[in-house]
Amino acid sequence: MADPAPYTFIDGTAALAAYVTRLTTAEPVALDTEFLRERTYYPKLCLLQLATASGITLVDTLALEDIGALLDVLYADHRVKVLHSGSQDLELFVQMRGTTPPALFDTQIAAAYLGYPDQMGYAGLVEKVLGVTLDKSHTRSDWSRRPLSAAQLGYAVDDVRYLLEMYPLLYRELKDAGRLAWALEDIARLEDPDRYRVSPALAWMKIKGSRRLSGRALAVLRRLAAWREEEAQRRDLPRGWVVSNDALLTLAEQRPASLGALAGLGEGGTAVPQTFASPVLEAIAAAEREPVGPQSEDGRLSDIQKALVNRFNERVSRKSRELGLSSALIATRAELEAIARGNDDARVLTGWRREAIGHELLELRNGD
Repeated sequence: MADPAPYTFIDGTAALAAYVTRLTTAEPVALDTEFLRERTYYPKLCLLQLATASGITLVDTLALEDIGALLDVLYADHRVKVLHSGSQDLELFVQMRGTTPPALFDTQIAAAYLGYPDQMGYAGLVEKVLGVTLDKSHTRSDWSRRPLSAAQLGYAVDDVRYLLEMYPLLYRELKDAGRLAWALEDIARLEDPDRYRVSPALAWMKIKGSRRLSGRALAVLRRLAAWREEEAQRRDLPRGWVVSNDALLTLAEQRPASLGALAGLGEGGTAVPQTFASPVLEAIAAAEREPVGPQSEDGRLSDIQKALVNRFNERVSRKSRELGLSSALIATRAELEAIARGNDDARVLTGWRREAIGHELLELRNGD
């Protein structure tokens, strides 16, 4: 276990201003965040951790009314920002500024191109690369409570403590392996702010079990999921606090048309809060009036497309073994299904993936 590291804790305006002045000359900077979203739709930033060659700093964002000057520095395009599995952290930045900081380097993505598991955790990577074992017991802490405990602060420090040490090692290994451009291509995708916004129209796709529905039931689920997403955003509530996923699936399958029928469904553990009973019934009624498209629009593959996806998988698996990379890093099943449906915008048809396997998949689909 690593010894505790020194750090500076900032919870005042004057201290933040002094730190921002010093930070303007630092490059690169490691970033991590601690946030809370168990009771809200949007994550609430509670702590911002930063590390430079000069040391580690924890910024108490709950105690500060304005961190705009700090964000200005972090958004400087010449400064490399090092994160690990940064999507959730970047969602917070998009929420604050509408876009992500530029010049990112994600150590999880970098590690994947060196043969580590796709979703390698920070603690696991630190142990593999640096031989240091970290304490991860405060992963589920309530970061909104004050004061923060010494253990919580130590955990927060560790989350950025080793990023700048791993960054040059991973960068050099990628360069030596001829895969630096590949990794940077995927890391650059993190800068697309649309990655962090959920379109209500597509919210149904995130509901496990939606693929079993078709026809009218799927039309109802789409309408209900869009309504729930908008309601959760408007009220800043977790989706499940509006209506649970299980309830949405049951509603789509049963399609109640009255308050009585709706109340009856609640007996199976899929109750709809009274507050939302009327809008749920209205959404169902609206979906009942919609024309239902052909089965192909339900998102299900035809038998021919399923067979094609299986052949795609074989080619991707072979390329995976050849490159020593995971199959999912090369192409996900969702991408392969999209290509089978005729979509030419899949990630695997761009950049290095197109040269490695994308052309081959298109030739297979088109019978060339």
